[in-house]
Amino acid sequence: MKKIIIGIHGLKNKPSVQILEQWWKDSIIEGLEWNKKRKLKQIPFYLVYWADILHKEPLDAFETDPAHHLFLAEPYVPSLRIGFNNDEHENISNKIVELFETQFAKVFLNSDLTINFSDITDILIKHLFKDLNVYYSPESADDNGVREKIQNRLFDVLYKNRKKKIMLIAHSMGSIIAYDVLFKKQDILNIDTFVTIGSPLGIPVIMEKIKKEHRLRNSVKTLPIPESIKGQWINLYDPEDKIPLKYTLASKYRKNKSGVKVKDQLVYNDYVFKNRENHHKSFGYLRTSKISDLILQFLRRENFFVKLIKGLGKLHN
Repeated sequence: MKKIIIGIHGLKNKPSVQILEQWWKDSIIEGLEWNKKRKLKQIPFYLVYWADILHKEPLDAFETDPAHHLFLAEPYVPSLRIGFNNDEHENISNKIVELFETQFAKVFLNSDLTINFSDITDILIKHLFKDLNVYYSPESADDNGVREKIQNRLFDVLYKNRKKKIMLIAHSMGSIIAYDVLFKKQDILNIDTFVTIGSPLGIPVIMEKIKKEHRLRNSVKTLPIPESIKGQWINLYDPEDKIPLKYTLASKYRKNKSGVKVKDQLVYNDYVFKNRENHHKSFGYLRTSKISDLILQFLRRENFFVKLIKGLGKLHN
């Protein structure tokens, strides 16, 4: 069976689809070279691009004036990777995540995991996630609304590739779009590996929106994993990433009929441009060691068994 890796980007305006898709591929290939010493010039990759639905013009990768509205502040740049200890970073960061999530729950959640303040959902989304505010607006739910257009962009690509084995990598707001599509179309789609990076799917205000979107009971403490995810769901997070707020998802999403559970894995997002770190940047997530592992496992899993069967066949003959 042929395989394909499909990505979907996150919040805010982006450079053109051609540039962004190439930068995603460059990040993945760079990670494979850094982490696994494997040089792959090509990978079966396609980027689902939806920034043009919300923004009239893409960011200009060649604009040099920071004051220009199309100035691209954070382009793809190769990793510096000079002398950091990833294991040490992860041990310290795990303690930070546990402390932060405990305090977050005390401040914002009732005992049943609902929000303490009735208007906090819309207020936070409006001010922190402008694209999400548009996505969740009532007008977006119409047949020709923004939400439907964005979701259809992803569904069309997944459906077109339905006869292939699919790895879907969803960054930031892209993970919300992906969840919505995979839940709505769970009887049609078949995803082997779902990877979320820098995902806000664990934020209570987002979970409340998901319940409303899919008409789930408000009283449920966990959300269902779509049946369209057949193999695994891996959630990668960097505790210094300011977007997710609630980093881990395993306790918030219950396993589906295929036995798929969310596996949370902490990573170090090393994106730096002009001495400024951004631990939410997709490029940094895409070149982590754990993404490299997942991609190699996905691309090679079936090839190993095919070779084994062929070898046994030769012995039999």
